[in-house]
Amino acid sequence: GYKGSGTLGAVLKWAQEGKGADANGYRAGFIELVRKAQTLKKS
Repeated sequence: GYKGSGTLGAVLKWAQEGKGADANGYRAGFIELVRKAQTLKKS
């Protein structure tokens, strides 16, 4: 699995780079979730 490999920033970059055909908006929602997680982590 992907557990423990990479930072949230890396995950976000990966998700955005793969953002081609996001038919149902799942990836956009995932990116939003990662951004929220980054914000929580900083505080």
